[in-house]
Amino acid sequence: MKGKTDPVILPAGKLAPKLLEQFLRRLPTDGPEVLVGPGVGEDAAVLVSTAETVVVTTDPVTFVSDAPVAWLVQINVNDIAAMGARPRYLALMALFPEGRTSAPGVESMFEELAEVCRRLGIIVIGGHTEVTPAVNHPVLVCIMLGEAPRDHIHRSADARVGDAILLAGWAAHEGSAIIARERPAEARRLLGEDGARAVAAWADFPNLLVMDAALTLAGRPGVHALHDATESGVAGAVREVMRASGCGCVLRQEEIPVRPEAVRLCRHFGLDWRGVIASGLLVATVAPDQAEEARRALSEKGISCALAGKVIAKGLLLETPTGTVELPDFPVDEITRLPV
Repeated sequence: MKGKTDPVILPAGKLAPKLLEQFLRRLPTDGPEVLVGPGVGEDAAVLVSTAETVVVTTDPVTFVSDAPVAWLVQINVNDIAAMGARPRYLALMALFPEGRTSAPGVESMFEELAEVCRRLGIIVIGGHTEVTPAVNHPVLVCIMLGEAPRDHIHRSADARVGDAILLAGWAAHEGSAIIARERPAEARRLLGEDGARAVAAWADFPNLLVMDAALTLAGRPGVHALHDATESGVAGAVREVMRASGCGCVLRQEEIPVRPEAVRLCRHFGLDWRGVIASGLLVATVAPDQAEEARRALSEKGISCALAGKVIAKGLLLETPTGTVELPDFPVDEITRLPV
């Protein structure tokens, strides 16, 4: 349908019913458990679930991106998966700026949503779309539901003293991609044309997902806490797990999985890679007698991972090549210090 939609700028208010119906036909909305799905005039979804637990999360995307829907879906999928659940349903609220929103632009968003959800097996169950003077650029908010057996649920608060800290994925992963995209000329000078392009692609769908790692670990013997790293990076994510669990940790910096390109980019811009946003990295704590088996299970699926520390009773410590120090605290993500 691309190229056939009238490129007229849309007026303020809800999308016209005929236009909305056209866009909704693109989405994966059917399933035997969906009694009422998205449709003009329907104000809520109705689902039938036989799952033992239903996990719910919500997150927005409030910045401009070349793939905002894929970004939005990934960060919400990570929240569901890091609880040990499989993402199943999605409702989307999309607010578009008045005077600058065209039908093809909204259509492109629906196409992106359809592609991403189909690849992840997620059913779109509803939402809201509106053109409004209240926003200056598109604001997307997702509500996502997942399902899991009760014994697959893993909270950040479930870490236990003695657990090994298992990191799956890469530190500073998302932040490095943001730097490469926002500072392409400098990234090319540092990493070369191919290297800069590769780092920028770290944020492409599905590279920010922790779903495979989380679902590999969910329900395994000895796996306790699961948590996905986002703002404030690997250091922030480990701190959050320890704070939620009332424990301390010893994290070994040399064992943290981080790509040299990420370290190089962060150093060039004066950022500490340990506190740079790290979507795509999963923090897990695992009983010491099961930790190697958990690491092997991830490795067999091609997921980069490392046993990088242990949970202790108190204290947040980082072992570095020059000695043991307090684990750095990043109240604000390091990426915010990227020079404008």
